[in-house]
Amino acid sequence: MATGALVLQDALAAVDCTVEDTIVRHSHVVVLGSVRHVVSGEPGPALIYHHGAYGSS
Repeated sequence: MATGALVLQDALAAVDCTVEDTIVRHSHVVVLGSVRHVVSGEPGPALIYHHGAYGSS
């Protein structure tokens, strides 16, 4: 990727960003970034996380 970030080989898509700002709220941090590069992989089922379990669409 543009920033040197690693990407999962079989990912459906990957977005490479440069961190612009972070907002801390209690136990979470919201990260705001500027998109540097986008890669689209081969179409396929998406990974889903629902009610504590992973699945695919």
